[in-house]
Amino acid sequence: MEEKRITLIKGSFQADEAFELLTKLMNYKIQFHQQDAFSKSIRNVAQTQHAQQRIIALQQALHEVQEFMKSGQTSDSTFKIYSEIHIEREA
Repeated sequence: MEEKRITLIKGSFQADEAFELLTKLMNYKIQFHQQDAFSKSIRNVAQTQHAQQRIIALQQALHEVQEFMKSGQTSDSTFKIYSEIHIEREA
């Protein structure tokens, strides 16, 4: 099995920058799934329950991230964020 790891985000961010970065990143992923589901509905392709569950899970995760960042935040708060993409070739 071939695999690759790529660092997507690595650093410390001011509270407002971190909030915006994570919100936009997660919203993009939610919109990706929503557009894919819409496209499949237009083409009369059967949608999987997994896609709808993933949208709900991502929306909940976004809410949790936003609540975490807002709780105890001060004007000079910073957040250290690290995100890695791990890709594996299956076949």
